[in-house]
Amino acid sequence: MKKIIGTLIAIAALSVLVGSAFTAAFSDQESSQQNELKAGILNLQLGNSDTYILKFNNEDPLAPGSEGAIKTSIGNDGDVEGNFYVSVSLTNDIEGENPPPEKGTNTDPADGGELDNCVDVRATVSNATETASAVLFDWIRADQLHGEGQTWDEDPGTAVDDLINDGDAVLTVQWEVNQECGNEMMGDIFDLNFEFHLDQY
Repeated sequence: MKKIIGTLIAIAALSVLVGSAFTAAFSDQESSQQNELKAGILNLQLGNSDTYILKFNNEDPLAPGSEGAIKTSIGNDGDVEGNFYVSVSLTNDIEGENPPPEKGTNTDPADGGELDNCVDVRATVSNATETASAVLFDWIRADQLHGEGQTWDEDPGTAVDDLINDGDAVLTVQWEVNQECGNEMMGDIFDLNFEFHLDQY
């Protein structure tokens, strides 16, 4: 009987040892903390501030055959690339003071003065050294920009987008006055309004 009891105790002890061999295993644990996620920046910069105004105040008053241009810096100052496009509209189309040579020449009474029928505008974007450039919008008569105006370069991945996303581009806006215009445009005024957009790809 003692022999049987001893045998049972030995088997029980062996079971405990075998069980512990299966339950005690190597273990390891690693941790990784403070894994920071940071949002990128998409920032269209025109001129030297976010409220920059293109100054079209030409030193020489517009006359038939005159032309001019204005340049300013433009580019994506952030680290996220985007699709750049521009909308241009015409407002404040005013007949002006009607000086004596112009009196009786109001040929466009429906939408203000006649200056918008005489001026063509164009815009290009180039790199800082102006060794590479792309047309933003080609020559267009200002009177086609009434109301909501027109939008250009909406397709992503254009040459203009590449220049803007390089962050150091130059915007050039040119204007020309039709030589066939005359007294009807004297004293007339209009405003060109530009809205520049940059949307993440």
